[in-house]
Amino acid sequence: MNIDWSKAPKGATHYCPIRKTWLKQGGHCTWLSWSPFGRTHEEVLIGWTFCHPPEDESALIKEQWTGEGLPHIGAVCEVRRIAWGDTWSKVKVLCYGEKRAFFQNADGTEQSLRLDKIEFRHIRTPEQIAAEEREAKAKEMYLSVYFAVSEESWDHVPEAMRETFRKAIDAGWQQVAP
Repeated sequence: MNIDWSKAPKGATHYCPIRKTWLKQGGHCTWLSWSPFGRTHEEVLIGWTFCHPPEDESALIKEQWTGEGLPHIGAVCEVRRIAWGDTWSKVKVLCYGEKRAFFQNADGTEQSLRLDKIEFRHIRTPEQIAAEEREAKAKEMYLSVYFAVSEESWDHVPEAMRETFRKAIDAGWQQVAP
């Protein structure tokens, strides 16, 4: 089933084809259902209302996280603390509070971190990892050839020259200790 997410109400994280409604997974394992019309106690009802959790979550269609903003609850992604220069860690997002995000780490332990001190990214594919490693080796080769330059100078190297270093890496170049 192909869902047009441009028609989803703001905040929708799932579409339930069984109920034919938009859903939003809130914090603390709550679920909200979009009601575009209706009445409750003689008041017009338009918006998000609490609902029972879906019977079969595997039937739900999740909106894909674009990498912008916060990942959806239940999303598996990578996170790191900005100021500490931590390595990226694979996590499952459990919920968000006012100032913290709560995760389940790959080893099953749970953790929370301040939202203003972390950043998220998609889990990288093997191709992305290989491309990053290739680029790092090309930069290392450049720095070993032009040892008097700073690491920041790599950003200003012309693309043709960068590609030459990448091709040397592909051909098997390795730095050997003197």
